[in-house]
Amino acid sequence: MTINDISPGELAVLPPLYKTAHFDVAGDIDAIPHLRGALDLAFSRMVFEHVENGQQAWANLYKMLAPGGVALAFMPTLYALPFTINWLLPHKLTSAVVKRLQPHRTDEADPVFPARYSWCRAGGRVRTMLSQIGYREIVILPFYGHFYYKRFPLVRTAHERFTDLARRHDWRLLATFTYIAARK
Repeated sequence: MTINDISPGELAVLPPLYKTAHFDVAGDIDAIPHLRGALDLAFSRMVFEHVENGQQAWANLYKMLAPGGVALAFMPTLYALPFTINWLLPHKLTSAVVKRLQPHRTDEADPVFPARYSWCRAGGRVRTMLSQIGYREIVILPFYGHFYYKRFPLVRTAHERFTDLARRHDWRLLATFTYIAARK
């Protein structure tokens, strides 16, 4: 198992028994030739919304996967209201809001990274993009709802009703999160 992060600070907190790699999954991966075709499984959780170029990240993962390897990614989707706001507003402002609402979030313990949301969707265009890269057996699972409005009863109730409607009609454009699995 190799753990990657774009932040050397995040990798530094791991126990020394873990192998680490320090690179931007959407960047130039030619500097890490030992990972080309070496991975049976690539897993990420809440990473892709911070990647500058999601299509390039998926292409790089494809290069790193062994034949038959699987990439799994869990991510928030752009058009859920809190994530759209996070994407539209300046990082400095959204970071301050997140830290205010979630006091445990600090730059040292649980930093807030810039939001980009490149290809963070739960719809068919993502499937097409992944197919064009070469992935097969693509599964895109949408998830609806979140806890962000728990302190605001009227907004929370309206959100729950809207979320239920979106879930029943499979309005993937309005999904809150998605899980994507794709095989090389």
